[in-house]
Amino acid sequence: MKKTFTLLTLFTAICFSLIAQIKKGSTLYGIDLAFSGSTVKQESPGFEVKNTTTGFSSSVLFGKAVKENLFAGAGISYSTSKFKQGATDLEQTTNGFGGSVWGRKYFPVIRSFYAFVNGSVYVNTSSNKANNTTSAKTNTLGVGISIYPGVSLQLKKCFYLDASLNNIANMYYTHTKIKQPDGSGGVSTQTGNNYGLSTSLGNTVNPLQLGIRWIIPAKG
Repeated sequence: MKKTFTLLTLFTAICFSLIAQIKKGSTLYGIDLAFSGSTVKQESPGFEVKNTTTGFSSSVLFGKAVKENLFAGAGISYSTSKFKQGATDLEQTTNGFGGSVWGRKYFPVIRSFYAFVNGSVYVNTSSNKANNTTSAKTNTLGVGISIYPGVSLQLKKCFYLDASLNNIANMYYTHTKIKQPDGSGGVSTQTGNNYGLSTSLGNTVNPLQLGIRWIIPAKG
């Protein structure tokens, strides 16, 4: 019995040694990129309308391992999208900026493969404007807390590829202000507040996000 226990302990120690632990003091750099586009064409006798939408978003991250396999850090993001309505030559552009503080806990599964849980507190702003003087201008401010899981694969010594499910749990608040020209030189203003708690995947069209991470091991 004692011999069996010793062999089991030795086997467990060997297996654990094969799992790469991320040391305290390691540095994390990250970048996420996304691009989207769509075209909708409506046709009828003697009439054709084509509406197009394009979008791009990016974010950069920085973090430090405060404990083994546990990171804390911050990030900034930028997004832009453009909508073109063919029949009227209307163009609407939306630009957004954001910032966050976050924490991430890695759970080594096997060598070079990890699961993780990421939590963040974020704030973002966006503004929407059109290329004419009669369209409304919308400004939005949002704050929230987001938690999501994912997996990370170490492809090289410092290079990792992430796959995560965005906003699987999200608590948020947004404040929106809409300014609409009234056609007589004046402007009417409308404000609104929105808040809620969701446990869905958020973006139902593409809930999976891919990201690139560089983790520089701590010296020593």
